[in-house]
Amino acid sequence: MLERGFGWEGGQMDGVLATLRNRVTFLDPDRIPSIIEGNEADNRILACAVEASADYLVTGDRRYLLPLERIMGVRIVNAAVFLNSLEA
Repeated sequence: MLERGFGWEGGQMDGVLATLRNRVTFLDPDRIPSIIEGNEADNRILACAVEASADYLVTGDRRYLLPLERIMGVRIVNAAVFLNSLEA
């Protein structure tokens, strides 16, 4: 998907995936805030990002998550913005 979506060569994709693997954290938060009313799945995602003190939450959800832009110190961005930040 990354190759097709971003026109990357295999080596570029491997490098980004290796970087992400070294930064991944798995969480199951005890408390789920009700930030997006009636949307428990997205609220759980937000709770994980906040609990992990993530710098970014990368999503393609243009309806609920991306419009928030930032929540409790976590930047909410699409994949293109995030990948550009890795190059900086």
